[in-house]
Amino acid sequence: MVRLVSLIVPVIALFGGLIIWRLLYYNDFFPNTYYVKISSLDPVFLARGVFHLMKFFIYGGGFVYFIPLLIFGVLTWKKIETRAIFSLFVILSAFTIYTTGDWFPYGRFMQPILPMLIAGVAAGIVIIKEKLQLKKFALIIIIAFFLFSGYQNALQQNMEPTVDAFDHNSAVRLLSNLGQFFGEMQKEVPDMSIAAYPIGAIGYYSHARVIDMYGLTDYYIARNGVQLRGFVGHERTHTAYALEQKPDIVFVGANKKDSLGRLIPLFIELNPKVSTYDLPYSMEEIIESFIREYEYIDLPDYVGFWCRKDSPCMRYCI
Repeated sequence: MVRLVSLIVPVIALFGGLIIWRLLYYNDFFPNTYYVKISSLDPVFLARGVFHLMKFFIYGGGFVYFIPLLIFGVLTWKKIETRAIFSLFVILSAFTIYTTGDWFPYGRFMQPILPMLIAGVAAGIVIIKEKLQLKKFALIIIIAFFLFSGYQNALQQNMEPTVDAFDHNSAVRLLSNLGQFFGEMQKEVPDMSIAAYPIGAIGYYSHARVIDMYGLTDYYIARNGVQLRGFVGHERTHTAYALEQKPDIVFVGANKKDSLGRLIPLFIELNPKVSTYDLPYSMEEIIESFIREYEYIDLPDYVGFWCRKDSPCMRYCI
């Protein structure tokens, strides 16, 4: 019983403290991201969560890498520590599936349990050595084999998901450059606001008020936004609400030509790769209003964005 309590108490203290902090900071038991990602027990979303969990094993070294872990679990199952580790693994796996996976690869939701899993892999290799009475050379070969299994995708820069990481790094550099440009603008227009989908680098460097059009940092959109199906973790939006805030800058990352040949922003509701439930607003009316109020800015060395025509930011966009 003492050993069980010693395992449970730290977990309760850690997660209990986190829940209390969330309640005091957000005035809610759950963060915005919960409402953005959790919509229903839709089989499509759950299947995507399963697929993301499988990638944790595949990209993390392959299923082969976890064979020693399974051997360790089977042979030491009677120990309470082993059961506790595997119970945490099951809980985090269920959480990953329930939250429909993640935008980023490598299964970061599984990271809290990863050190214990690696320790289990090491213990499993020791068990294999003892059971088979292997010599040092044979043990080195086995260790090298399992280490090499982790090389397959994790370190090859021309394979997923590592290639995705390098692509994201390139995109972040472009957004950081744009964010710094907005930062210089914000020094002259302190109350400027930016409505955007990718908000990280832009918000960090610009110091401006940012309206997150995916709702990850916006209370209203996270809870009242339109439900999307397309991009993991980015499946709520409310373009009408975002534009009602009269942002000085709108940055959505892509544009398209409409049926009249006009350049318009590719709002997520217009993206053919994304499906939405019933929209409570008309995108046609939004586009017509947007074209009247905003102008596309395409400056050298910067990613293009839209600026409100009557905004004081406009004079820095010429």
